[in-house]
Amino acid sequence: RFIHQEECCSSWDQSLVNSAMFVFYIHAGADWPVALFADSLDNHPSVFCRKLCLSFMETIQSFWGQLKQRNRLLYINGFVNLAFALLMVILIFSDDREIKGINAWIKPLKFFLSVAILSWTMGWILRYLENQRIVKIYTGILLVTMIIELAAICLQSYRGTTSHFNVSSAFNGAVFAIMG
Repeated sequence: RFIHQEECCSSWDQSLVNSAMFVFYIHAGADWPVALFADSLDNHPSVFCRKLCLSFMETIQSFWGQLKQRNRLLYINGFVNLAFALLMVILIFSDDREIKGINAWIKPLKFFLSVAILSWTMGWILRYLENQRIVKIYTGILLVTMIIELAAICLQSYRGTTSHFNVSSAFNGAVFAIMG
């Protein structure tokens, strides 16, 4: 978050405002201050903020564009999982059934979000492997296994029972065995 001037001092130091360089601190975490430098701000920090926002948006657009080029299937899979995660949020608010004290759709939500992040991460780093044939095979295996895993988790949530380590019946045991 930005530390605004009101939080650190009562008024801007004119010598700092008139200087050719500002330093803004963004805290990325408790012990992760990052200093951003901007030159030639010409009178007001809002110019820097606008430039920073535009640069950030360009970086995000560039990231998604590169990810799409690196591995289109995992790029798409990430967004499909994100869409299913949104569906799980809707189900959380519309279905009050619980499994072991929590809403039945919390676990599928977590898995859909995790698989979305996994897909985008693997889509990015697999580009560094030289053998793209193996990358295509790995991508296919990852997609198939994650579809089966997520389908099994959603099935068990729909049925109102646990998905992992559930061997209470032959069917539940088979679902758990399929999930691996």
